[in-house]
Amino acid sequence: MKTKFLSIVLMVFGFLFATAGTPLNNFNGTWKNVNTRTRGITKVIISGNGSNPLVQVFGSCSPKDCDWGKKKSIAYTNSASGNVRGNTEYLSVNYPVSFANKTVMVKMNGNTLEVTTLTRFKDGSRRTNFVSTEKFKKAPRIVKPRPITTCAKEDLLSLNPKGSLKVKKNSKGTYSVVQGSRYLFSAPNVAEANKIIKIVRRYGFNSSGFVGRPNPDFTYQLCNGRASNVKPLKSEDIIAFNPSKIKVSFVKGRWKIVEGSHWIFDFGKSKSEAEQALCIIKKYKFNGVGYVGRPKASFQYMVKR
Repeated sequence: MKTKFLSIVLMVFGFLFATAGTPLNNFNGTWKNVNTRTRGITKVIISGNGSNPLVQVFGSCSPKDCDWGKKKSIAYTNSASGNVRGNTEYLSVNYPVSFANKTVMVKMNGNTLEVTTLTRFKDGSRRTNFVSTEKFKKAPRIVKPRPITTCAKEDLLSLNPKGSLKVKKNSKGTYSVVQGSRYLFSAPNVAEANKIIKIVRRYGFNSSGFVGRPNPDFTYQLCNGRASNVKPLKSEDIIAFNPSKIKVSFVKGRWKIVEGSHWIFDFGKSKSEAEQALCIIKKYKFNGVGYVGRPKASFQYMVKR
């Protein structure tokens, strides 16, 4: 039995050495079996920059694959004077389990990873030692988008939340929140105008931002160049959202910021304004939008709950 096993090992080694090697770093990645119904190895993860990459093998099990463990491999080149990092013929890892000894040998064949497993039983079951070879393809690498922190120049106006904020009636019957001679916000009635003042003071907003003036589709307020750290009250009209899940999307001929099927902001025909607003949301880590006077809100403000 040992002679037969040795013959198999020599045969496999000879096959591996018959082909040209590959740079060692090319082995790195997550490799999935091309046979999705395999009863053998389902996935191999190879990582590391040294001469002994880590190999993690997963075998077919139910309800989830069995993790054989992460182990240092031995890398081989085609001669005693060869450069293993630049010309790797194969990697080998030994996995001793309760009933058998499994030697896993890995080699590259083009863009395919070939994994040969030598199984030698040691449980006295008289089962025949056997060899199996399976093919794997590298899974696409998922690159997480970098957080957006630099937006186009922001359109900001300063104000003093501790200063004199007053309500002034306009000639058209509407009302404005003013500070000195500056008109800051408009409202259809006195109640909403006073509510805006109350919110500005409570959050300590000392600058107001706009996207798309003179008729902005997106407005926000900051406290010392940041989102206010004051938490919203339950009585406020706040719509929460997950900033990591929102995106700019073209919906029914209009550019919107959406979270799944939920439309949060509408920018009409302007994609650039939608992208600028999304950038601002992510920059300041806003996760909620507040309103005064919906459905036709007179005041929109962003919060960080």
